[in-house]
Amino acid sequence: MKLLDAILLSLSVAFFIIGVHQTMLGGDSVAQGVANAYFFYMISLLLMFWHRVRRKHRQKEQPEVTRKNQKNKNKRRSK
Repeated sequence: MKLLDAILLSLSVAFFIIGVHQTMLGGDSVAQGVANAYFFYMISLLLMFWHRVRRKHRQKEQPEVTRKNQKNKNKRRSK
């Protein structure tokens, strides 16, 4: 896991925990608490989506690099 991925995941969890805390502090009802914590939940989701997109993109690139390395190794062996 790259440093940026770890930071994104950690921030996502931290914002979610802050959102849960704000929901519990809330107001007269749970709906009021969720409304107060909406910003934190959305930031948490945004960071989680960004983390997932980066991870999927890196997994998609990885096999291509591996295939190129295999071809280069085969060329070296044949010489």
